Amino acid sequence: MKITQAEFDAFPVVDGIRQCPSGDYSNICSFGERSSFGERSSFGERCTFGEECAFGNRCTFGNRCAFGKTCSFGEECAFGEMCTFGEGCLAKSPYWGGYIYPPPFATVGPILPPENARSHWRQRTGLKLEGCYDDYYRKEVLSALPDLLKRSDWTECERRILESWNEK
Repeated sequence: MKITQAEFDAFPVVDGIRQCPSGDYSNICSFGERSSFGERSSFGERCTFGEECAFGNRCTFGNRCAFGKTCSFGEECAFGEMCTFGEGCLAKSPYWGGYIYPPPFATVGPILPPENARSHWRQRTGLKLEGCYDDYYRKEVLSALPDLLKRSDWTECERRILESWNEK
């Protein structure tokens, strides 16, 4: 279901917060401050969001989205390239596919490489990384992490991801 700007504008506002259901929001939309979006919402490229927006778990965002200050994101949210985030944005265990540039927002918990980055992490760590993230994380990563963190050849992004794995 695609939601137009007019439909978005018609969503109810409770205590100053626009209540938005899960949905597929059109490209190049602009959303006001203090909007709250349901789980698994999908946003197209170049969407902009005002300050204090909250997003449910597993939301996805296209390239070049911009977020205001103090936005919060649920677990397993995914972001396209060149997204920008204001001060105070916090993501809980986000997926991050970059290798060179770390996420430009604060994170809590492990930063999770997406499936398409598994071969990169296999090559860089020398670990098998087979199965689901939780399986190989417990079996391989935790025991290898102290030695991995001693290496000096990590990019800033890779090091931040590795260090975040201690936050599980």
